[in-house]
Amino acid sequence: MIRTLLSILFLLFPITASAQLIDRIAFGSCVHQDKPQPIWSEVLVADPDLFFFLATTSTVIPMIQQYLQRSMNSLRQSQAFNN
Repeated sequence: MIRTLLSILFLLFPITASAQLIDRIAFGSCVHQDKPQPIWSEVLVADPDLFFFLATTSTVIPMIQQYLQRSMNSLRQSQAFNN
């Protein structure tokens, strides 16, 4: 799972030939998209060269479970599977 997420991360961000050094790295997690997110102003003040948006296990596992549940429900509805 981690390899998949890292692969997606690398595909989403183009690699550039830059000599700029990365001095400041910020990490973030557990931001709910439907609630206020005052943390972003603090991230901008910190002025990181690189920001990693991480997911916690409590976030990822339910997403995986929902995906698997939808997949199994789809499979159960398949006539070929039910024969």
